[in-house]
Amino acid sequence: MSRMFRLPTSSCGSRLALLLLFLTPLSCPAEKQWLHGAIRINSNVSAGNRSMAQIADEATAAELDFIVVTDQLVARAEYGLWPLRHVVRYARAQPSVVTFGIEQYLEQVRETAAQNPDLLVIAGADVAPVYTWSGMPFTENFTVHQWSEQMTVFGPDSASFYRNLPALGNEAHGFFMPGTLLKLLPLLLLMPGICMYRRSCSSYADAQGNRNRIRDWPRMLAGLALVAGSVLGTFELRPFTRSPGFDQYGDHGTRPYTQVIDYAHSNDALCFWSGPEQRMEQVKSGVHFLTVPQLDDIRFTFRHNGLAGIYPDNSTAYRPGQLWDYMLLEYADGRRKVRPVAIGEVDYHGLWRVDGIQTVVHAEPNHDAVLQAIADGRSYAANITILDRLRLTQFAVSDAAGTTAGLGETLTTAARTVTVHIAGRRSPDKLEYTAVFKLVVDGEAGTVLTAPAGETFEIAHDVELTRDASMHYVRLYMGDPAVTLISNPVFIRRPTNADVR
Repeated sequence: MSRMFRLPTSSCGSRLALLLLFLTPLSCPAEKQWLHGAIRINSNVSAGNRSMAQIADEATAAELDFIVVTDQLVARAEYGLWPLRHVVRYARAQPSVVTFGIEQYLEQVRETAAQNPDLLVIAGADVAPVYTWSGMPFTENFTVHQWSEQMTVFGPDSASFYRNLPALGNEAHGFFMPGTLLKLLPLLLLMPGICMYRRSCSSYADAQGNRNRIRDWPRMLAGLALVAGSVLGTFELRPFTRSPGFDQYGDHGTRPYTQVIDYAHSNDALCFWSGPEQRMEQVKSGVHFLTVPQLDDIRFTFRHNGLAGIYPDNSTAYRPGQLWDYMLLEYADGRRKVRPVAIGEVDYHGLWRVDGIQTVVHAEPNHDAVLQAIADGRSYAANITILDRLRLTQFAVSDAAGTTAGLGETLTTAARTVTVHIAGRRSPDKLEYTAVFKLVVDGEAGTVLTAPAGETFEIAHDVELTRDASMHYVRLYMGDPAVTLISNPVFIRRPTNADVR
């Protein structure tokens, strides 16, 4: 017989039950906090020289709240001779997630997270979907182009997600209908070739009764050609390999990157362009590797989550009117559907501080909340030089009625003049530091604001919205030409004349 719990009927029992109910802790959602994290970390699974456990120890010692581990998905260069590029070929591979094993890599991420309960460990991968060749082998101009043009993809911890990312060297293997059957068509030439070869040999008996063999050389060579063509053609088509739809020998424009972006977007993963202005040039084993800035590729691709605004190389995309503002204005005008967010990218390989460049998000301290805050742009990025001196505690915009919106949020108001609020605190041993903030309003350079002296500071500044549009934004940064801090925008939605009519 099932039992039901009932409140005691006596008044004393009732008081005791109510007291116990009052003292029972209620579960409530965690409050949003400023969480410091490092994005784009390579372990010794790929290009790093430290294990995930060692990296987690460093991150904990640096008081980071989360890290995003993004080892290289695949690092394999292959060159084949035409017309049998998949038969007559040479390839070299470096350590990567694929060579290590995708399942083993994700399991290592999970183990690291379990062993460090105070540190969020988020799985991801650096994805360079395509590279292209120019020149001829064994010549000085033999070059691999855009080897390091890559995107940082993170969030899911599903092996199937990473296994199906469209990138050269990460092709899927198996039986695929109807592609496999079509690629097996060259085998239809095998039996005719064998029959033709066998019929090229005949025998006859001479007058003495001896058997002699006659070989029809044209027919024999034709048979051998059919057999060789059937076998080599089948190997060249790779019937049990699903191609991403591009290779390393042609100019495919932005299509390979768009495929990665669309795949990540459809699987609720975050996808950021990595090191947008990096330039890499080196020679390995007589082969030139050349990667040039990819600003145009970023500009003309859509549905990605944005770009690295601060990273170890120099950057200009954050400056007023440059690439990032171009995309933000597209988003404000409705021409870009996914908000372009700027993150900090530490590009850690074990050679310098894991907290050297941080992304600071305003979120609850859990995996999904941090990812959502990054996607929404409720964050700012800064290098350790500035973070050792000050921390932002507020960047918000309000109207005269007191309605306020913070980082990554949207203020809806009819006012044309809004007030920008900046607040922060200096490190106790850096009170003499002069903090200078530069505003950017709708892509235009705005006022330069200097924080007042003291351990904590607040700035309030009125901004007039002059652009004739329904959506505006305000952002700030510090440092120029070398950026040290960059905030994501606060958006302002206000009715236009058309809306009023």
